[in-house]
Amino acid sequence: MMTDNRKSCNFIVQLMIGFFWSMPLVATTINFKYHISTDKALTQVTVKLCVGDRAIYGLRSTSRHSQKLLTWLSKEFQMHFASGNRIKFKQALKNQCIKYKIDLVAAEKMLARSLITRFGTDLLLSPSFWLFLPNNTSEKDQVRATLSLPKGMSFSTPWQKIAGDNDNRIHYRIKITPDNWSSLLAFGYFKIIKIKADNTNLRVALINELRFKTVNKIKLWLQAAVKAVTSAYGQFPVHNPQILVIPSSSSGQAVRFGQASQGGGHGIQFYVNPNRPIEEFLDDWIAAHELSHLFLPELDHEGTWFSEGVATYYQNILRARVGQLSKQQAWQEIYDGFLRGMQGMSSKNLRQATLNMYRDHSYMRIYWSGTAITLMADIELRIKTRGRLNLDKLLKKFNNCCSSQMTEWSLTDLFRKFDELANVPVFMPLYRRYAQSKKFPATTGLLTKLGVEVVKGKVTLKNAAALSEIRRRITENKKPGTP
Repeated sequence: MMTDNRKSCNFIVQLMIGFFWSMPLVATTINFKYHISTDKALTQVTVKLCVGDRAIYGLRSTSRHSQKLLTWLSKEFQMHFASGNRIKFKQALKNQCIKYKIDLVAAEKMLARSLITRFGTDLLLSPSFWLFLPNNTSEKDQVRATLSLPKGMSFSTPWQKIAGDNDNRIHYRIKITPDNWSSLLAFGYFKIIKIKADNTNLRVALINELRFKTVNKIKLWLQAAVKAVTSAYGQFPVHNPQILVIPSSSSGQAVRFGQASQGGGHGIQFYVNPNRPIEEFLDDWIAAHELSHLFLPELDHEGTWFSEGVATYYQNILRARVGQLSKQQAWQEIYDGFLRGMQGMSSKNLRQATLNMYRDHSYMRIYWSGTAITLMADIELRIKTRGRLNLDKLLKKFNNCCSSQMTEWSLTDLFRKFDELANVPVFMPLYRRYAQSKKFPATTGLLTKLGVEVVKGKVTLKNAAALSEIRRRITENKKPGTP
């Protein structure tokens, strides 16, 4: 659990941020302030950008279509598009403001649905095509945004809220992240609910809420997933993540798809069929999987096998800990997954297969190889530290000390840090053993040692095996701090 001192520090930091919002920009800090507004029908978004005393010579978006959607409103500043997504100024912008607007109706016709989609009176849109950033931003810059919304309009974002005014003006701090990191914002007349975790709240936006016959169903589903994820080390891994729950009534299952994103902050999108029975929601694994992605920072492309492996491992182990799966069911799911991973093998080694995963559709091989290696790492941590550490405790140590040190981690940097924190070599030896391997990690003997016995494809658990006590502890729900 978070200590009282840490809570006090966070409260003081929030007060300081609110105080500095009204102070003039100082020469030692690059500050960018946005004022964003829209109309009731969500046909356009208007953006005012004010910069400090560092000269800005241009702006950028990440969509080549931005030029066709933008109307420049600051006629006193001469500009031109160097390309479809880059603006250049004739003279530097310094201690000044510029203004432009984006045509959202045209954007809907021109852009992919992943960038802008309307659900009734609600609009989901990526900031990538309309929120122009100065060319020379870095993750150290202080970027803030004020939203002015029509009366009754809701807004959902991964940005962290600083304060709100009575006149529907809301202030946010935007985390600068790489341009290719995705995120979704939501404008509209939807309902926002809070799901309580021990140390934070999840901000859940129910998009096109008229499609949701009962909010209680969604609450129970997400509360179950939060309970499972919190069982790893007693607290939720990030603060105030954005959750978008989006209707997909054509789906034959309760939860069709989920996706975690870290552009501008932590966000997760779930596509659900709200008409499905509550039993299907409570049987879902996708929510636990996507929330488990929040245990790790954003990794480079090679790190996909590990990030998906951790999420897949925990979607089964953590749900078993809190009674949402039986212990036997969890290990059956893991065994069946290993079989699917073996069937998805190719001539590429694990690193090559990961880099080509989307082209080759080698998802089963990547996800379940990563799960197998994650299981091996958890076991080795427990053995080599004589129970002092396990994967849960190591992730907590990393989260407390290091998760915000870099915007993006390479997989090898992360593994070196893990081994440093554990004070035993576990992750880098596993990386050297399997990253260049064309074979699926050897799991048959390992499962036998854990007491996971398989007869005609059906798992039974044996308590007399060499590592059966470790298997029992992996799925045991203990209070944080107990061995």
